[in-house]
Amino acid sequence: VIAAARAEMTPRCRDLHVMRYQAGLDVNEIAAVTGTTRASVSALLTRANRIMRQHLEQAGYGPPTRRLAEGGGQGND
Repeated sequence: VIAAARAEMTPRCRDLHVMRYQAGLDVNEIAAVTGTTRASVSALLTRANRIMRQHLEQAGYGPPTRRLAEGGGQGND
């Protein structure tokens, strides 16, 4: 799922996504390393995260349903 999402990203988005979530760099560090602005890095990461979220949700890894989030269905009723 992750590979499919990254394949859909532009090379720039993919590189920034890897720097952020695999290398663990923060937005300021990525901006310094790439020579771009913090705003540009944030915008590209937002785009990359949207693509990743769509792929995860399509694969069934979406947010919990409201009932589960409220504690229902887990023996707490």
